Amino acid sequence: MSRYEGDNSTALRSQAWLAEALEKLMLEKPYGRISVGDICARAQLSRQTFYNMFGDKDEVLHYCLRSAYEERFRSICALDAVTIDDIVDGFVSVVESKRDVLKAMVDNRLTGIVFEEISACVALFAGRFVREDERTDLFPYSEAMLAGAIAQMLVLWFQRDDSVGTDELASLLKDFMNGRVYQITSERKG
Repeated sequence: MSRYEGDNSTALRSQAWLAEALEKLMLEKPYGRISVGDICARAQLSRQTFYNMFGDKDEVLHYCLRSAYEERFRSICALDAVTIDDIVDGFVSVVESKRDVLKAMVDNRLTGIVFEEISACVALFAGRFVREDERTDLFPYSEAMLAGAIAQMLVLWFQRDDSVGTDELASLLKDFMNGRVYQITSERKG
């Protein structure tokens, strides 16, 4: 979701510097008070470079998340055999590596970007790892259901700021994806 889609190493480095600058600035002040000029000054790049790379600040945040999960995707694709655990562990490693910026995004009410990127991440992984014969007319709905569950879980985790660790979230997500979260009882209460 950035303007620049090429492979020029200088441009790619500039994108990364701009993203890193915004991530650091978000730890210092609210997102609404950060200007493109602030980002450029921190990255030591021109506004022209910024606008060659990104349309606005939101695109930088999309880039921050997308580049992290695409990197994990490439490493998972390199495995000989891929399990649900590998995918969940990859997701959790992205959360851990982007923990500060994700927390700042939730605190600054930028959860729409988080939801969009989790949806794109789920679509990327499902498109690669879900068997063709399982892609029925309901496939997009199952992707949306999973993305919504993951995004809401993550947002709640940051909002509660409690003692639940990423290992516990990973375990819950693995249980969810393997159908082991809820045990339904036929007993009537009351």
